[in-house]
Amino acid sequence: MISSEGIYNMKKILIPIDGSEFSQRALAAGKAIAEAFQSDLILMHVVNMDTLGMIGDTGYYMEKGTTYFDVHEDLKQKAEALVSHAKESLGENAPRATTVVAEGYPPSVIIDYVKNNNIDLVVIGSRGMASAAHKLLLGSVASKVVHGVDVPVMIVK
Repeated sequence: MISSEGIYNMKKILIPIDGSEFSQRALAAGKAIAEAFQSDLILMHVVNMDTLGMIGDTGYYMEKGTTYFDVHEDLKQKAEALVSHAKESLGENAPRATTVVAEGYPPSVIIDYVKNNNIDLVVIGSRGMASAAHKLLLGSVASKVVHGVDVPVMIVK
């Protein structure tokens, strides 16, 4: 938030990661901001069981004998790999970064995380991995986050 000198203080920057090109661009922008302000980065992916396949091939999910638990565990493992890879891609001279894998409806989870963790800035891609039909029915994650938080949100195209 704003310090006593009137300078914006960005100690914590949240970057939602979904594997899309736009989230990669958001990661690069967030890294640059974090370096300039000596901020900590939080790289987050939200596993949404309602929209299977957001971060991987769902072909085997249809195989006979695949359980909900199997799919759930697979998505969690892929999410962990996704945020770990994002953190590694920041390089050794990168700002401090932590990873978070959460579950639920992505806009709500992101908004709650911002409100409960003293986040100063959200850097998010303008479009994620969701299908066109999903966007039409539910609206974009970025739009919902912008309207749901009281901190600055940078949308990266």
